[in-house]
Amino acid sequence: MNEIQQLFNLKRNEDGTVAVSGRELHKGLEIGTQYDKWMERMIAYGFEENIDYIIQSVKVQSQKRLRTYEQLDHIMTLDMAKEISMIQRSEIGRKIRGYFIKVERQHNELASAYGINSLDDMNQLIEQLVSDKLDYLISTGQVSNQKLEELNNKFEGEYVTPQDIDAIKFAIKSKAEQILGKAGIQVTIDEFLIGDVYEQALANRKAKEEYRHQLGKVKSKLLVQSKKHLGMKGNAANNLIKRKDVDLVIQFIKDVRPSAIELTPTFEQTT
Repeated sequence: MNEIQQLFNLKRNEDGTVAVSGRELHKGLEIGTQYDKWMERMIAYGFEENIDYIIQSVKVQSQKRLRTYEQLDHIMTLDMAKEISMIQRSEIGRKIRGYFIKVERQHNELASAYGINSLDDMNQLIEQLVSDKLDYLISTGQVSNQKLEELNNKFEGEYVTPQDIDAIKFAIKSKAEQILGKAGIQVTIDEFLIGDVYEQALANRKAKEEYRHQLGKVKSKLLVQSKKHLGMKGNAANNLIKRKDVDLVIQFIKDVRPSAIELTPTFEQTT
């Protein structure tokens, strides 16, 4: 049963009940058909969106390229997951269904004993149980400072979350805009040009294109420098930044002097 358990990173619905990832179930059941086609066929058995499942867009790190992309997942109720497992009529399907039944029984016992009626109730219970357990281990000398650090990493996650990446990117964008502003590079030309209005429109369009080009270059340079500041390779994947270094990265970006970033010559300057 342990090997079945390792196939799933079970989630919680808003009411505190257990939820299952469709993609994890697809992989666990060893389905050969492409996920989207298989899930479409499973839903046709009578499952309804927002009742039996919700559709969720998740960011995934490409294994071949250093980039992320979005893919759809179906977060389903345990009842739906059990039924789909049974529909497969396979040995692995039978085992997974048995695992879900065990999970459901444990959840119901926990909910009944502690009055779990929502996701917040469940989270509070988990935090309290973990806190009580840690207090006991610390008081009896069974946990060292190093072990506490390891446990903290497991709870908070060793590497950055999508929210951490967004915060870093926002800091980079703000700094890049500040650098371009000091260099006198504008999004548009503010002065009214004497002459044809079409010439003015063309000049503004060129200014916007130049600004976007320079902004992208500066943002890229800031990101590379930030990673090197942490001792990483400049082309390392963003999700390899450690959570404990997020504040350090953001502060480094804020402290970068505009003169430290060399701007790419404009088209006019190179001709």
